Amino acid sequence: MKFSELNLTIDQSVTEVTFNSQTFNVYNYLPTRDKANLIEITLQESYEPEGWYNPIKLDWFFYANIVMVYTDIEFDIEDETDLSEFYDKVKTSGLLAEVIKAIPKTEYNELFKMMEDMLTARKEVESSIVNKLINFLRTAPEEMQKLNELVKDFDKEKYQEVMRFAQAANGGREIS
Repeated sequence: MKFSELNLTIDQSVTEVTFNSQTFNVYNYLPTRDKANLIEITLQESYEPEGWYNPIKLDWFFYANIVMVYTDIEFDIEDETDLSEFYDKVKTSGLLAEVIKAIPKTEYNELFKMMEDMLTARKEVESSIVNKLINFLRTAPEEMQKLNELVKDFDKEKYQEVMRFAQAANGGREIS
């Protein structure tokens, strides 16, 4: 028997939801690639330049993306411009709760666990010594350029004058 003879398909069933007199569909299953993309976007958008994941942004990006990806609601670019405002609207209106309620528990729990696992894995990698070394090597050329600019204007005579002054101020003892 061949795998193709099993006639397997991906679940494309939906749950119909009515909210504020409007009807839309919530997908009962999201393909793994789409789940991975939802999680990746959430992690990228919630990562702060200082090197940490902002838990508030993790929350709003995760849930805003669930509403966008798990429903057949059409969104305009204006809806997606400020995701914190979008999140506040879907949360406070009750729409988010309705969408989450329509997603089967096993599907939602799997997505949430994948999110937690990816976040943990990222944190472990980012805190490792190897990653620190990689980041250092990645930024070293830029830092060396900055150092080169400083050294280029370095005046040895002025440095020696400053050192003589410091030595005199130190009672004539050597400055190390």
